[in-house]
Amino acid sequence: MFDVVVFLTFKPSNPNECMPIFIKFTTKPTPMRYLVILLVLFATACKSGIQHSDIPVIDIEKNINNFRFVNLSEIAEDVKYIPLETKSNSLLRGISGLVVAGDRFIVHDFISCKAFDVKGRYICEIGNKGRGPGEYQLINKLSFNENEQKVYISSFTQLLEYTSEGAFIKEIPLPFGINEHTKNDYISIRNNIFCGLFENPNTESSLVFINEKGEIISDYPNRFNDPELWRTVPLNLILIGTELAVGERILFKSYLNDTVYSVNNELMLDPAYLLNSGKLNEIRAILKSIPDNDLSYQFDKQITIRNFFESHQYVLLECVFWGFGTEPKPSGNITVPPGWISNMGGQTQLVSALYDRQTQSLFFMKKVRGLPQGMYGMPGFVNDIDGGVPFWPTAQPYGNKLVCSINAYELKEYVQSDAFKNSKPKYPEKKKALKELADSLGWEDNPVLMLVTLK
Repeated sequence: MFDVVVFLTFKPSNPNECMPIFIKFTTKPTPMRYLVILLVLFATACKSGIQHSDIPVIDIEKNINNFRFVNLSEIAEDVKYIPLETKSNSLLRGISGLVVAGDRFIVHDFISCKAFDVKGRYICEIGNKGRGPGEYQLINKLSFNENEQKVYISSFTQLLEYTSEGAFIKEIPLPFGINEHTKNDYISIRNNIFCGLFENPNTESSLVFINEKGEIISDYPNRFNDPELWRTVPLNLILIGTELAVGERILFKSYLNDTVYSVNNELMLDPAYLLNSGKLNEIRAILKSIPDNDLSYQFDKQITIRNFFESHQYVLLECVFWGFGTEPKPSGNITVPPGWISNMGGQTQLVSALYDRQTQSLFFMKKVRGLPQGMYGMPGFVNDIDGGVPFWPTAQPYGNKLVCSINAYELKEYVQSDAFKNSKPKYPEKKKALKELADSLGWEDNPVLMLVTLK
């Protein structure tokens, strides 16, 4: 066995930050496989001809002061609420993740995974918490293979396979242990192919593709394994990491990188978007300059992208604003309430953004005011369809559908608020139906899924 390494370089928005794509194949030295390797080299050489102008640029620096309220009806045509049935064996401690498995929703908190039908009726539990065969201690990631109708739960050093009815099938061996990777998130991306996502300064890879035997097919290098970036532990736990978005296509981004990549059919990375943050993304240099464990350090206007969702027309960005104080913009559209997240002595805020792929326009979203205390300053779309809670997705079960979950007590509080009572949505009958739904819920009932269909 030997390794064949292919390097391919694309030029991102920052000319000083050339981004190498690294693909490693482990194979036996047979003539046929030499030919395959040559074909791969030829194909990637052709792909390296992608022009910088062909890649969409999301200009964050230019639009940093471009804030406005964004109505949900601008991107959505329908909103549907699905209350999850509350029974003694279906209780959830909130919802951490969700997948759609045919005619059912499979949701999980950190220690349990349960299936509900499209009307929210409880069906079954997927696996169990424990230390025995087929059991998990903690759920990091959930995925579903539609072709094989199998559910996969990623937990620490485990990747467990179940039927959609919850029966344990087998455990997929993983190439790395918990001491080698601080983040073990694996998902199924196609039949018998899995993608692993890591964040650790001591590992060679940040993205890896494996087969059902746990063998590495290809991987992507960890470009941020510079020890100087990892000296300040409280910072790196928040700032340094990777994200994987699964919607119409699989997208991959490192926090400190300015390029979003898509995973193609050959399990290679193609540049999908360039994020032009300019001076607002110089965190690598900042990290190297911070004294060890200096908890008093304050950022000076830096932005990282924490998550993203993509449809045929829109890209939704979840941004972290560091060091902007209480107002990233002089007009004062964002106010940080008491108790808001703070880090390293400076203010930290979650800010939502909407990028239109057709017009190439970018807006940051003003936060909705007048909400109950627990929802104060909630980022997201103004729900002008039924007057309900502001919407921001936590999952994308289909390319044209986004979903978030609302705790029952939060929905009940919201319909009693002035924000809801004074709202004038486009569809008053839907506002009435939402109030009736909230009134029918108990304060400790299971969460409600909010399913949004995009235009």
